[in-house]
Amino acid sequence: ESHEGATVAGGRSNLASGSGSAIGGGVLNQAAGYNAIVAGGAWNEATGAYAAVGGGYQNDALSYAATVAGGNYSSAVADYASVGGGSSNTASGPYATVPGGNSNSASGSYSFAAGRRAKANHEGSFVWADSSDSDWASSAAKQFVVRASGGVGINTNAPGAQTLTVGGVGLRVAVDGTTF
Repeated sequence: ESHEGATVAGGRSNLASGSGSAIGGGVLNQAAGYNAIVAGGAWNEATGAYAAVGGGYQNDALSYAATVAGGNYSSAVADYASVGGGSSNTASGPYATVPGGNSNSASGSYSFAAGRRAKANHEGSFVWADSSDSDWASSAAKQFVVRASGGVGINTNAPGAQTLTVGGVGLRVAVDGTTF
């Protein structure tokens, strides 16, 4: 079903109710924002003006120019927030980004969270988490936080475990008063 100035190109039980909104297909999708678009998939919502959902299942783009490219159970809920895909990701800060992965959240403005269970809770924070099944979060604004249990390499693809390796040279790192 579509309202004046809105288009539903195909699918089943889709609702385009925003002026200039469009749904490309799929099932039970909703485009309620001004010029909002849902390309396909199922149970997706684009309710913000210029919001977009590319597809997937149960994704929401709820604010101005918010975008969810695909995946499932993901939300972009602040202006210009974006989720690239994956599952159970949330970008809730303005201009925040989650490129994919699983159970990540970027709640600080201009924040970035990627991997598994990365939490960019502060403005300008960048959080990357490996595949471990526990949260890894920023603790202050403008941090670059990485959890890489196999080591971190800069200018090398063979870092030592539990070390930061820069150009083949392992650095000693102090953690909680202990140097190793």
